[in-house]
Amino acid sequence: MRKEKPLVIVATPNICWLHPEVAYPGNAVEIGEEAALCREAGAAVLHTHAEGQWKEVYDEVKKRSDIILQGGMSSIPLQERIELFELKYDMVSIIANHHAEAFKEVNCDVLHPLSELEEYAEACRKYGVKPEFEIWHTGSIWNLNQLIEKGLLDAPYITTLFFGWPGGTWSPATVEEYLYRRRLMPENCACTVTIMCEEQMDILAAAILNGDHVRVGTEDYPFNQQGKVCTTHELVQEIAADKGFTVHLFECGEGDHIHCFVSAPPKLSITAIVKYLKGITGRKLFERFPEIRNQLWKGELWNHSYYVETIGSVSEENIRHYIERQSKAY
Repeated sequence: MRKEKPLVIVATPNICWLHPEVAYPGNAVEIGEEAALCREAGAAVLHTHAEGQWKEVYDEVKKRSDIILQGGMSSIPLQERIELFELKYDMVSIIANHHAEAFKEVNCDVLHPLSELEEYAEACRKYGVKPEFEIWHTGSIWNLNQLIEKGLLDAPYITTLFFGWPGGTWSPATVEEYLYRRRLMPENCACTVTIMCEEQMDILAAAILNGDHVRVGTEDYPFNQQGKVCTTHELVQEIAADKGFTVHLFECGEGDHIHCFVSAPPKLSITAIVKYLKGITGRKLFERFPEIRNQLWKGELWNHSYYVETIGSVSEENIRHYIERQSKAY
């Protein structure tokens, strides 16, 4: 179930690794204009690739909107990105592990040792820039914890979890993988999720329901839910207008099952909704009451069965009355 806190949407408008034939804004003016459209559509952060024109992009973006500016190209060494710090970009992306990506026109294979991550953390404090750590797999989390334990980072820790990006740091784009990695993240993390494949909406919906944030744009995946190529601000609009499903009522019934009254857009399958509810409630309960794992068959909270019925001819009032009676009876 979605937490009552603002959804942060990160927009990525000025590159397209997976489909280089897709048009995207290239010069500073175009990036500034698209940034303003993204902000108007609901984005709070702009992740940009602007090597060779960092200052021009900074000026064009800042004069058009108050969107938070996040400098990308995180595979480049610190010494080659120092301009981002001197310009006082609001945030700087940092890869928290060895980085290997494989695209049609670009291949990347760069080692980012812990010593380099420490230098980045020190530079962020020196220049007053907030670091955003890219979490590609569980090894990234280990490195992040090292920086926290050494006192090099200030909470909240801004992170982005990557799924389905091709290359040596690939991880599966599944709700199960998202929930597993999310469970391992340290406390005081603000987590954003990015997916580079057609399963994007399933995982973004799960992230939103879990109280996390999302990243969309031509860099991540340039297609909307109908498979149409879109501009980044159009993708932002789609996410902002449809943030998942709503649980109106949630009560125990007969001691061994749950009654939920849910409304959802047609794009979300019933199977996906049930998976989100079971996965997220299970994670929250195990976090708060870890001892109950020992009392469950194979340590699992839910079995795989469920029953679904649409309202149809039954009124919403009768459905609510039936579910509310369950909590009084048990």
